[in-house]
Amino acid sequence: MVYFPVRKCYQAAKLVLLVVLVVTILALFEQWRGGKRNAQAEYSDPMEAEYERQILEDEARIIPGLGEGGAAAHLLGEEKKLGEESEKKLAINVYLSDRIPYNRTLKDYRNPACKRVVYDAELPSASVILIFHNEPYSVVVRTIWSVVNSARRSQPWYKHANFMDRQTGRVTTVGYPGQDPNSEFVYLKEIILVDDNSTLPELKGKLSHYVRTRLPPDLIRILRLPDRIGLTQARMAGSRAARGDVLVFLDSHCEAVQDWLRPLLHRIKEDRRHVVTPLIDVIEKDDLVYEAGDPTEFEVILHRADFSRA
Repeated sequence: MVYFPVRKCYQAAKLVLLVVLVVTILALFEQWRGGKRNAQAEYSDPMEAEYERQILEDEARIIPGLGEGGAAAHLLGEEKKLGEESEKKLAINVYLSDRIPYNRTLKDYRNPACKRVVYDAELPSASVILIFHNEPYSVVVRTIWSVVNSARRSQPWYKHANFMDRQTGRVTTVGYPGQDPNSEFVYLKEIILVDDNSTLPELKGKLSHYVRTRLPPDLIRILRLPDRIGLTQARMAGSRAARGDVLVFLDSHCEAVQDWLRPLLHRIKEDRRHVVTPLIDVIEKDDLVYEAGDPTEFEVILHRADFSRA
């Protein structure tokens, strides 16, 4: 039997551990360099590569499940303080918003009676128009995702519909007239993002890159206004660019809920002179909890175009 001095064994173990540590650090560094090279290789334009890098950093900050179902979201310790500071500065907890998944789901807040309504399967097409000016980037992206996800053909509520044309008796499919029955999205012709001359850099090239690389192709367009013209005129600019049968104007800091679009389109199909509005819920600025409004509430648009709530 051969005995090795304890001191030599200890030194050898330290040397092996040091070698393993150095190799690990070098491997991680090379992986980081490789990822950076891959991003640069994928995008010939260095600015596109930079936008991709920034978006990947944004996505790495997201906490899976935070705020799921529209629940209140909370951070702890130093992050909580940073969130409170961002709320004081920007009137919304942007630090928290940046960590909530962009495509978080919401509970079904509809009145049970609304779920029993049978809408026509064939409805007019919709152009959803979102106006933004220096809105927080993550809030805008979350609004877009909520509209996109609510229009997916795979959503269960689209199976509950009247597939017989009330006037002609013709069998119809879910979607707008002439829409491909195999299309991924129903009723949604397009989403038009109208940038009312924002000055925040993340709402420029970075947002355009995100739309191109992560959202459905050919569904979303961005209209950049050279001068700030205000909400009303920006909506008019969006309406002139729209191709859908119905124009739907949304704030860029909202989240679309289950089956929100069909009730609006159905009433306009009944009479194209109808001007309709949904119930307006609230997303709290501090914890981004989704607060549903009173289901018995209704809104009125008077002939002189004044808006009131009852």
